[in-house]
Amino acid sequence: STVTGLTVADSVVPGIILPRNSLAAGERMTVTYTHSVNALTDPNPLVNRALVSGRDTAGVTVTDTSSASVAILGSDALRVV
Repeated sequence: STVTGLTVADSVVPGIILPRNSLAAGERMTVTYTHSVNALTDPNPLVNRALVSGRDTAGVTVTDTSSASVAILGSDALRVV
């Protein structure tokens, strides 16, 4: 069955626009976005969560989630000694 009306809500990158709004059974979609990390303001580790939702052919909402956690190495901090 086909899932239509696909949207994604991402905890780090707002407003992601998917290249397609539907997927047939067995199809996959990979979407890549960039986020510049700020060691002073971003949490460490930086945890990213994405929720994808759409409707199946019966009109039932279906969802899937993905998450990743990345340690921020280094610092942009200015040190005065």
